Amino acid sequence: MPDVPASHVIKLARREILVTLKSIYPSALPVEVLSRAVGTIVVGREWDDFRADLIYLCEKGYVQPRAHPDDPNASKVPWKRRWVRLTPAGVEVADSCITDPALDL
Repeated sequence: MPDVPASHVIKLARREILVTLKSIYPSALPVEVLSRAVGTIVVGREWDDFRADLIYLCEKGYVQPRAHPDDPNASKVPWKRRWVRLTPAGVEVADSCITDPALDL
């Protein structure tokens, strides 16, 4: 995205993660599928950037990592194989019911 501040791209990517997960709420989505979906909208972001955004949203309590039901060692699963779902707080942010300066464009 030429001539767009990096902070704007980060906020856009984080917001798209929330909006994409909102479309399937309360279900979970594989991280790899989510990264492809967001990558079609926010072009040029690397996997490490996406993973950092996802970890940030998890730490904020907007997204919750989930293990695949058949995987007993969820904590050892690489990020690309994990599943994530939106939390109720994430739904409120995705719906713009509450604001977060780190996600407002």
